[in-house]
Amino acid sequence: MGIQSAVQSIVRGALVAVLASGCSYITSSDCVSLGVFGVQVSVLDKRTNQTPTGTVVTVTDGDFRETLTRSGAVYVGAAERPGSYSIVVEAPGYARWTRENVSVVRSGSCQYLQSVALSSELQPTD
Repeated sequence: MGIQSAVQSIVRGALVAVLASGCSYITSSDCVSLGVFGVQVSVLDKRTNQTPTGTVVTVTDGDFRETLTRSGAVYVGAAERPGSYSIVVEAPGYARWTRENVSVVRSGSCQYLQSVALSSELQPTD
């Protein structure tokens, strides 16, 4: 076995050890800030597949309350905030859409926020 083969073997072994450990060798100084939205809700009319005009999406968690910001057909919010959310989608001429106890958590060695993506199909009331 040549020197190059020996080095490749050692590197492969080290990589396997890191992967097998669940990346426990990662420390908080290795982590970077990502700026992740905790909640993402796509909102569409059940009949037309269009986002209704005047849609308002609100999340609450205890005393925390936020009206989500629209980004295309998706409403985003709860940036870098874990919690157990109640989500309400309202639009004029549509039945209210709700979800309770939507859990947003941090996980992994870097404790990154795990975003929750939901789809709401609004039912017209007329």
